[in-house]
Amino acid sequence: GGGCVSGGGGVSCRIDASMLGPDNADNIPITLTHPGREGTARISALVIATDGMSYESDPQEVVLAGTPRELEIAEPAVALLNIDTPDSGADKDDRDVLTLTVTAMDRIGNPVRAADRNYSYRITDPDDKRVASSKIEVVWPIRGGDTCASTPATTPGDRPNLVSDTVALAITLTEANPWLASEIVGNSDDAICHWDGTRWRAYKGGAGDTDFLVTDNTRVRVLRTGTSLVREPALTADNQPQIRLNVNAAATAPLASGEYTLEVRQAGLPWVSRTIRLAGIPAEISFAALEEAPAPNQRFTITATVSDASGNPVPNGTPVAWSAVQPSGGATLVRLGADLTTTDGAASSTWLAATPGSAWVRAQTVGQTPTLQQLQPVTIPAQQVKLVDLLSRGATPGFGVWLGPTAVKASELVAGVEGVNGISVLRSNPSRWLTYAVDNGQLRQGSLDYPIRPNDIYWLE
Repeated sequence: GGGCVSGGGGVSCRIDASMLGPDNADNIPITLTHPGREGTARISALVIATDGMSYESDPQEVVLAGTPRELEIAEPAVALLNIDTPDSGADKDDRDVLTLTVTAMDRIGNPVRAADRNYSYRITDPDDKRVASSKIEVVWPIRGGDTCASTPATTPGDRPNLVSDTVALAITLTEANPWLASEIVGNSDDAICHWDGTRWRAYKGGAGDTDFLVTDNTRVRVLRTGTSLVREPALTADNQPQIRLNVNAAATAPLASGEYTLEVRQAGLPWVSRTIRLAGIPAEISFAALEEAPAPNQRFTITATVSDASGNPVPNGTPVAWSAVQPSGGATLVRLGADLTTTDGAASSTWLAATPGSAWVRAQTVGQTPTLQQLQPVTIPAQQVKLVDLLSRGATPGFGVWLGPTAVKASELVAGVEGVNGISVLRSNPSRWLTYAVDNGQLRQGSLDYPIRPNDIYWLE
């Protein structure tokens, strides 16, 4: 019922609602065509009712992405452990695994989904030497140039009996959401290479093929020769690929600690790099010094820094156990809470100083032979009692009783209690008052610096 007019930096289209069918009376579908250049479009609707009133919607922004021009690798949030750890079971340990998102961007920085997923990568160690793929495995969501023959090889490897030149998909899934191989294979031309622990087997959905669950712990290759696969794992919500780095070095031959360089390139785009830090198992535990000795019934926190043999902070998630060593007659420490794993190489524990004396807080590694431990001495002094607290009426002038367990000199009390100028104590045999006082900084004539004994009656001025 109308047309579109360009001008004023935009396009206006007029729609006559009276010409729409009943199905579109409340909702009008509008199809937009990409203008062929990157940018952001603002779309709004203006409705003019039959009574002449107009209603305008809030504008909606639509990002118009272009073709990929460059890649960006996400900043690693943690360091990698430099040895292989169990991938499953009760001892599962993911400190040797790191997942990074690789984002393709257009000319003005919009994230775009790359049509060609043919990526290349290389990793160099702190000495700028290439790292073998057998030491740090890199798994991509899609890789090019791989297919699987119907008779796979008999030994595991990155490319079991590959033929042809089509697109492959390396599976990266979680154990909580496994797939059947039959769900992944899109048609009769697709195939899966599956390492069953003894040999590679192919699954093509044909006679004699055994279906199996594909989990994160299953070594598989999905090969695509025809239509697209049913699903594409290891993609973010905005369709950016995630790569997974997995260290495979044995504990007896760990990779060197330090900064490694991961470089990634997509066909037709320049190389991009990102620094990745590798660290080893704990080799040293040190403590930050306590700012002051905790008083009885006071909370205090102790922080342990855990480093590898090269002095680097250990990877996040390194377990730490805490305990107190309390000798007979020493301080009593009560643990209130603790970090049981490290973050940025550090873990802390909070304690309550229950009684005075000396004790130690111990931090030690878990699951490591020999066990690494360190002791932090803690001394809790006896509660210091103020002189004013031993006066039965505090610093209030008048009569009172000395509550101290031992005697104190009058000069010490007058100097040690703010606002007190003098004190007199009643003595018997003979009965008399002994006075010690200071007037304007001068000792009052006749003052005697006598001891104030437990339960003495005094007059305070």
